[in-house]
Amino acid sequence: FDNENFNALQQFCIDILVKHPSMIFNSEDFKALQENAFIALLKQDDLQMEESVIWDKNSRSPSNLEEWTDENFKSLKATLQHCLPHIRYFQIPSEDVLKKIKPYHNILEKNVWDDILAKHLAPNMPITSLILPPRKKATVQLPSRKVSIITPSSSITQ
Repeated sequence: FDNENFNALQQFCIDILVKHPSMIFNSEDFKALQENAFIALLKQDDLQMEESVIWDKNSRSPSNLEEWTDENFKSLKATLQHCLPHIRYFQIPSEDVLKKIKPYHNILEKNVWDDILAKHLAPNMPITSLILPPRKKATVQLPSRKVSIITPSSSITQ
């Protein structure tokens, strides 16, 4: 991802990882993933992950959030500043918004947090934030299978 001469290889890797994101997201090497590579994955409409799982990977929840200072949140916000705009907040279920995002709402832009709340509390209220489209879920289709039946006199393909 550092070398523009490898665009075809980058796209090849992205195509594999959007279909099988657990290869990287569940890997011990996930923390070493370059930010630009991570953002390239987040931008993909067909990334096969739920938004709340993506959020979990971003927030890296500490064991005791009550002990966090404003500086801790500022540091996290600075670290994630380029990733946060690519999360599809409006596709996250209400329960996950409450359990997973609310504790970190201060790392979001105020209008984004307000719009997330509005979407869940007053769905008809206008939203000013950019709403990214839902991710396209792949349907796994097995290739058609030909069955050959061999009889003593001939071969029949169905």
